[in-house]
Amino acid sequence: MPEKNADTKKEVHGNSPVSHVERILRLLMILQSGWFTQDELFQHFSNISKRTFYRDLEEVRTFLGDRLQVDARKRFHYDPASDCNFQSLALSYPELLSLYLACQLGLEQLHKVPYLTHLESVLLKLQHLSRGLIGPQDRLASLRTGMEIGPTSCGAGGQWLRVLLEAQEKRVEVFIEYDSIFDGRVLRTSLAPFYIHFNRRAWYVTGRSGYHHEIRTFNMERFLSVDLLPDRRFFLPINWSYERYRGNAWNMIRGEQDSEVRLRFSSLVARNVAEVRWHQTQQVIWNADGTVDLFFTVSGFSEIVWWILGYGSEVEVLSPPALRQLVRARAEKILALYQNDGELEDSEI
Repeated sequence: MPEKNADTKKEVHGNSPVSHVERILRLLMILQSGWFTQDELFQHFSNISKRTFYRDLEEVRTFLGDRLQVDARKRFHYDPASDCNFQSLALSYPELLSLYLACQLGLEQLHKVPYLTHLESVLLKLQHLSRGLIGPQDRLASLRTGMEIGPTSCGAGGQWLRVLLEAQEKRVEVFIEYDSIFDGRVLRTSLAPFYIHFNRRAWYVTGRSGYHHEIRTFNMERFLSVDLLPDRRFFLPINWSYERYRGNAWNMIRGEQDSEVRLRFSSLVARNVAEVRWHQTQQVIWNADGTVDLFFTVSGFSEIVWWILGYGSEVEVLSPPALRQLVRARAEKILALYQNDGELEDSEI
């Protein structure tokens, strides 16, 4: 009986418009990355019931028709390069309203995400379509929404995005010149662009690097040149996905092993910190004195350490010892920068 209730809860969550759209888009993205059986596809959706998953898969099969390829082993694959004629959708009022608001928010913040100039016309068309289908305009008159995006890159590498998208469409590699901060020099290598993504402040491309002989992530703003290699075709590894590649990295940089991290935040910032879902593995425990402990399973410390330092004296690393020592070492370097402030003030007098 408890298992049935759990499925019912997931069904209710799965029927929400935004969640449904996210699941369908995710399913299409996975189908583009390789060949999968139904069971292999379901493994990517552990937070929903099988009934919901099979319903989503049937929607995709009906929508794509013959464009969804099936092999002798009953594995599915979708090639986005094939022709795809969209069928009309019967959208409910909440779905139409969600579409309208998504377009509105996107248009308001579009200038903060570089290289998406073509998206503006798409959003405008979708917004006009949804507005017309919603009905009386007084339904929209009282809507007041807003969204803020943090600082982004200067957007100087738009031409590289176009070349990389063309390489993805043709499934061919590119040759790049890359100003590597980590290596301290310009790298020249072939690259198979598996996945192109915007993360927080800039565009990135993740793929197999000929120089490194492994999959790496590159910041698009640091490209000096990108050229197609028409004769160098590439294929995605079976079952490869960006989510699996990134693992439990705090953001994008995955370390060699996972570590259990426990942080204690003071009562001053406890509520603000606990209200945000910082990481997919996050767990929260409130203490009697008003402080809060956050637990994460993180792969590598290179990214999380800067986030911890941003809270200054309002957070303490309880474990593991290696992360605690790293934060202490960084804090000591910060303190050293200001040790001579008294001498500077005396000299000014």
